[in-house]
Amino acid sequence: MISHSRPWLTEEDAQEAHACVMSGWVKEGTRTRDLERTVATHYDAAGALATTGARHAMHIALRCWFPDGGARVAVPTYVCRAVYDAVVMADCQPVLLDISPTDFSLDVDAFRRAHALDPLEAAILPDMFGIRAPIEEFRKTPGVKVLQDSAMRVVAADTARAELPPDAMVLSFEATKPVVAGEGGMLVSHDGDLIAHARDLRNGRYTSPRTAWFLPLTDLQSSLVASQWRRIPEMIRLRRLVQDHYVQQIQRICAAHIVRSVCDAAFPFRFLLRVDDVERFIDMAEGLGVVIRRPIAPYPLHRLFRAEGAFPVADRAHATLVSAPVYPGMSQEETERVGSVLRDCLEADIAHQGNTDAGPSGR
Repeated sequence: MISHSRPWLTEEDAQEAHACVMSGWVKEGTRTRDLERTVATHYDAAGALATTGARHAMHIALRCWFPDGGARVAVPTYVCRAVYDAVVMADCQPVLLDISPTDFSLDVDAFRRAHALDPLEAAILPDMFGIRAPIEEFRKTPGVKVLQDSAMRVVAADTARAELPPDAMVLSFEATKPVVAGEGGMLVSHDGDLIAHARDLRNGRYTSPRTAWFLPLTDLQSSLVASQWRRIPEMIRLRRLVQDHYVQQIQRICAAHIVRSVCDAAFPFRFLLRVDDVERFIDMAEGLGVVIRRPIAPYPLHRLFRAEGAFPVADRAHATLVSAPVYPGMSQEETERVGSVLRDCLEADIAHQGNTDAGPSGR
């Protein structure tokens, strides 16, 4: 079975981890601090803070901005629930909103309507499936903190430095993400005071009266991340090769089923298709030895938390999108196999849709 996600861990990564173990120091230390400097330099930021996970990085950023809690924070409904949890952990109020049909992040118009009715104080913008969120549009709203969730996107340094920065960004090192350490995350910001404040909250210094959370990344985890970080350009190249192969297979049948905005992203995290019957497509692919999944599962957050309002774009995404594996460790044989399965499943899906549309008299 070809899995939907798989870490790209190499002999070099194993050697880095081994060196850390043999050093006798595996908890947070010099390797973690070196990694923080590396990531900050990569983004030309004032600083970076390694944490036990991306949700904890978000939580700490929100705590720094809103120490008394209570802030209304815009959260897209079509995202991992860890984002919602981070807002709740910070004693803030998540406000679920619909998504954009092109970048699948928080919809700008939905945000503006909600902000006009009851002012929002922050917005969390995920880079969904490697597509950069529209940071510039949200930075136009005065008084709103913009937190970019780059769990699904890591770009080359020249690209990162050319982009307008948010107030803060978080990265994830969870096992399904681009750079992995099993778990872990990073807070990055051009605001040095924010990073300094966040470091106090993360470290829980005995000399500080503030309530704090001891949430550091270990040196052992940092050794894995640092080793992979050096391979980001190669990671992007290999992912792009896999994605391009799928496009070549699918566009012969029906190019309209390919989600082009994902293919055009600077970081090819996933390959998405629009299909008629998601569950049937997933089951058929599994029967052929390939794990295909809904991009966000089991369903959008507004269903889980029974939020009021309409979320038509997120509902349509949930009803029609499937996600195929794209990771740099895939062999040529695996890439060709997945491409073939995607083609066969899509042909069956199109035929099934045609039969359904035709009705009994058309058979």
